[in-house]
Amino acid sequence: MHDSTEAQALIDELPAGGALVAGKGYDSERIREQIETKGMESVIPRRRNSKAGNSNLDRALYRYRHLVENAFAR
Repeated sequence: MHDSTEAQALIDELPAGGALVAGKGYDSERIREQIETKGMESVIPRRRNSKAGNSNLDRALYRYRHLVENAFAR
């Protein structure tokens, strides 16, 4: 089963924070709205076929996602 199907339940359990960083697989308006209602910024790049662009994406914060993934991969 794809991770994004369980994303809403996981987001509900998160404590308040500044931002939620995720990959393109989590790019959906439903997930973005849920993150915003928790008072967090969504740092999720848009998919290639999205009509909305990535102009508001915090690219510096998104780069750290790669470092965290590598730490878990080891």
